[in-house]
Parts: sequence; structure tokens; C-alpha cells
Amino acid sequence: TILVGVSDSGAVTGLERDLKTLGQRQTLDGYEQFLRSTLNTSLGKDRCAQVKIEFASVDEDTVAIISVPASGRPVFVRDGKNVTFYARSGNTTQALDSEQAHNYITTHFK
Repeated sequence: TILVGVSDSGAVTGLERDLKTLGQRQTLDGYEQFLRSTLNTSLGKDRCAQVKIEFASVDEDTVAIISVPASGRPVFVRDGKNVTFYARSGNTTQALDSEQAHNYITTHFK
């Protein structure tokens, strides 16, 4: 689960500043469309169809709750012409080179 509008320390910061960056669609619907478009482009439409995006009010602020199910196969991140495989290592996310990605994939996806 990913929380947007919550700082690393757990303080609610809200989505209001993010919404202001959306041009004419400064609504939660516009924000979800922005998130889905970004995820579809970066991760693929097939994987993102399973991503659940919800919004919750906390005090006077709104946060996004993004639920991402575990994948039974590798998911690569596309950024233009670059394709990268990432893996969690403790509380960090690490980009893996080709050899590391191959080793990770062969041991984690069978």
C-alpha cells in the first residue's frame, strides 16, 4: 500500500498542492486519471488494471491510498526508452543491473 499525501514521519500533508498541478482537472477524478496514466505508461496496462486507488479524508485533508497486489511475474518500469527492474531490499527500493535482475527473477518467480 502506498499513501500519497502523508509524509515519511506519518504527518498528513494532503493532496491539495498536487491537485493544483493538474491544469483544468484539479479534482480527485483528474488526479486518479493522472496516476493511472502514469502507472499504465510506466508499468503496463495489464498490471495496473489490478491497482486500486481510493481517497480518504483525514481531518481537513485528502490522501490517496494506492493498493498494489503482489505480482506473480516480474514487472519492469519503463521510462522512455529505459527499462529497469527494481527490487525491495529492507526498507529501500534498488534498481538491479541485468545480472542482478536475472538472478532475482530466477529465484523469486518460479
